[in-house]
Amino acid sequence: MLLRFAPLLGSTLLAALLAGGGWYWEKHEVEAVRNGLPEEGVAATGIRVDGEAIPSGVAYDDFVEARADEILDRKVTLAYQGTVLTTTTLRALGAEADVDFALASIESIAHEGNIYRRAAEARAAQRGRYDIALAVDVPVDALAEALAPYKETLDLAPIPARRLIDRSANKDEIVPHREGAYLDVYAATEAVLVAARAGDPNVELSPFRSMPTATKEAVTRAEVTTVVSSFETRFGGPPGRNRNIERAASQLNGLVLMPNDTVSFNDTVGPRSVDNGFFSAPEIYKGEMREGIGGGSCQVASTLYAAAFFGGFDIVERRNHSRPSGYIRPGMDATVSFPVLDLRIKNPYDFPVVLSAKVEPGMLRFEMLGKERRVEVELATETLAVLKYSRKLEKAAYVPAGEFKVKQKGKRGLSIKKVKTVKDLRTGEAHLEETRDTYPPTQEIYLVGPGTSDDDLPPLEPTDTSATSKPSDPVSEVGPPSSSTGEGV
Repeated sequence: MLLRFAPLLGSTLLAALLAGGGWYWEKHEVEAVRNGLPEEGVAATGIRVDGEAIPSGVAYDDFVEARADEILDRKVTLAYQGTVLTTTTLRALGAEADVDFALASIESIAHEGNIYRRAAEARAAQRGRYDIALAVDVPVDALAEALAPYKETLDLAPIPARRLIDRSANKDEIVPHREGAYLDVYAATEAVLVAARAGDPNVELSPFRSMPTATKEAVTRAEVTTVVSSFETRFGGPPGRNRNIERAASQLNGLVLMPNDTVSFNDTVGPRSVDNGFFSAPEIYKGEMREGIGGGSCQVASTLYAAAFFGGFDIVERRNHSRPSGYIRPGMDATVSFPVLDLRIKNPYDFPVVLSAKVEPGMLRFEMLGKERRVEVELATETLAVLKYSRKLEKAAYVPAGEFKVKQKGKRGLSIKKVKTVKDLRTGEAHLEETRDTYPPTQEIYLVGPGTSDDDLPPLEPTDTSATSKPSDPVSEVGPPSSSTGEGV
């Protein structure tokens, strides 16, 4: 009986011994695998950062920081259209290295997942299969700030073609356009990034090119046989003022407004400065007359505004003076002051229009030349109120005691209503546009000596109080009348 069960018992014992041995060997295999894994907080052996292995015994975070500094402090040479601008560093251009991402990548290798996955990653690291790229980024805003000084000198705005027409002299001359070129910050960002990733020390920056709407070809084709509208004013006075009128008018002469184009007086004429060809002349500043550079440019703006007004052009921006001007009727003036007060006019027509400015002794004339005259504009004005001026006393030690001197004459202000009637010459339909202009009174200023009192001064000019609210009879005007010379800017 015992002999019968002996084989069965032997088989059972053998199976148990084999099972125990398998467990023994598996346990030792796991321990061996675990012993080959990097310790917590230690990078797996063989990991590279941008091609360079992390040295044994060096903290990987310190190594990554050092590699980032090395990359950001690399010298790069920037060139633009073949000209070297500067040699600098990626860091100076605003570049940033993504250290956090590199550290997170290192910490994940052979440290995450089950033991066999970790072991496989550790072996792969030892074979040099992990090379962590230290990502470099160049924020557009940072690079734009670094390139700003170069853009100021390198950027070239497109210059539209001009057409210089003098009908009295049978002159019609085309001035070619100039293509614009800008240092393209977005393209520069991409170029710096590519160079940084490739380790290339040379970066070629590309321009962004732009064409004006009024190209030589478009201006040449433009049909400008009709005077769409015109206006002229008279002038006389200090030589500086006359020369300023000539200078500002010359900057506008020949300008071509393509359909939907807008002309800015300030952008076209530029700053009223000595460097820009302007001279000292009387001008209005905070309600007072004083000497300034560019006096007379407002007469050019006013004449242009009136020509555009009677031509049915869109007035995008315009402001009247702080006092009525002698060279043009109230409501038709336009004040400009670089760079804050501007006159902007838009071409609403589907054909180009040429601004033709002509200056003769004592006369300024603007003509808007185009394909045809589409509208007739009539203006009716009405004085709504006459505003009384006040008096201001300024003490002056050089004025004898008890005496006074007029520094500035007072001038009544006005509030006027303008009714513009625009008649379409093709359909006969008309519409009205009503606006108001207010001219504050000009303060009377006296320089007074010691001891001078109000009683020593002449009385203020009497103002009929009823006149301050009594409207005048409407005055109508069609087209471009001229006016005589007088006070104003």
